[in-house]
Amino acid sequence: MTSILVVDQDLEFAELIRDGLRERRYHAAAVDSAREAIAYLERNPVDIVVAHVHLREISGLELVASLRDRQSEVLGIVVTSQNSLATAVEAIRAGAYDFISKPVTLDVLEIAIERAVAYLKIRREVQQLRLAVATAQPVEAILGDSPAI
Repeated sequence: MTSILVVDQDLEFAELIRDGLRERRYHAAAVDSAREAIAYLERNPVDIVVAHVHLREISGLELVASLRDRQSEVLGIVVTSQNSLATAVEAIRAGAYDFISKPVTLDVLEIAIERAVAYLKIRREVQQLRLAVATAQPVEAILGDSPAI
């Protein structure tokens, strides 16, 4: 089951999103600050963090950037109240997987989450294949009875 952490300084909004995600069969939690998000991430495995740009201690962009450094396997989706191209570019540069403008509907968020989950699955498969190739035994010679061999 995909695990999602929602971070928004408006805790009621974060909990509303969390509850909607739970109804859609995701494992979801909600916090209202970057500090709480970091503490939660240290204790719990999370696949995706949905963070608002404006948080108390640090911005959602800084939180996403710190995720990239601390837990590179976690994907960040940034939410903002301002539909600004500059903010979207800044979010992607910070390491966000996606960028969504408020008002956020669960349908729009779920599309972003499904895309992120598909990306995570592909990334994990690539890691497994790389490991399999790295640990594979080399073939010394081709074995067979065919005259062509």
